[in-house]
Amino acid sequence: MGESVKLGQGTCPVCRSPKARYTLSGKGLCVITCNGCNFQGFARSERSDELLRDLIPKSAAPAADPAPGADPVPAPEPAPAAATPAAQPYPQPQPRKSFLSW
Repeated sequence: MGESVKLGQGTCPVCRSPKARYTLSGKGLCVITCNGCNFQGFARSERSDELLRDLIPKSAAPAADPAPGADPVPAPEPAPAAATPAAQPYPQPQPRKSFLSW
């Protein structure tokens, strides 16, 4: 098997873990692998590939290597983090009704 090309790292669409890796399949389409919940998601068309690539944070995309001899640009100081509201729990699914119950 060939080596996978890493596109970036981001949030898993299933468990919201930051451990999801985005790579390319042999056909050049996006694949999501989450080490948090063992989820694997595969793009099977150009449209689904675009949607999966949109989930990759722009800051997590691999940066281009600087030109040889170029002066490194100092990183800007991070802005103070804003207070985030507490995470809301996911709504519980309603029990299914049997199609035979009247």
